[in-house]
Amino acid sequence: MLMKKLSLATLALTALTAHSFASAQAYTGATIGRSEQAINCSFATTCDSKSNNFKVFGGYNIDKNFSVELTYFSLGSASYSFPASVSAFSAVATPGAMVTSKVKQSGLSLAAIYKLEFNETFGGFAKLGIANVKEERTFYIPGAANPDSSSSFNKALVGLGLTYKLAPDWTLRAEVEKLDSGRKATNFNLGAQYNF
Repeated sequence: MLMKKLSLATLALTALTAHSFASAQAYTGATIGRSEQAINCSFATTCDSKSNNFKVFGGYNIDKNFSVELTYFSLGSASYSFPASVSAFSAVATPGAMVTSKVKQSGLSLAAIYKLEFNETFGGFAKLGIANVKEERTFYIPGAANPDSSSSFNKALVGLGLTYKLAPDWTLRAEVEKLDSGRKATNFNLGAQYNF
């Protein structure tokens, strides 16, 4: 249901963007950074919850202070390993084996953004929205079949950011975002946006 709504929102945003090219209301951009996924590593022998991330986005400025933004993002992969003997895999794994698992998250988000201009160059923004996140889990179990699974979650999205105007059409942005509910994640990103 949410994917349908996000698809409709994408179409609506695309239509608004196409309509507003001449009036400098639309923008697009991309960022890269680091993500940290909330993984329970209390039983793990090795655990790496951080990975590189990226996102691409398009937005529409409703007025000077408010905009709406649609984003595709990838949070990268977190990984961990643990002895098969402490898990449900103990009956099927090779004795003494270690189980290795990776968790990859990606998805779409739709957010409302409130912006403030501190001066002609610097600005800031706050973000509130919803994200549909696809989580893919892979396991490597020596001596056993390797089960893979995937599921989707709806998550609340909040964020804060700073902007620096390089030119009338180009803006640098830095931001931190938190995806709440389900498997939580925190993202730090740097990138740029082009204002039509």
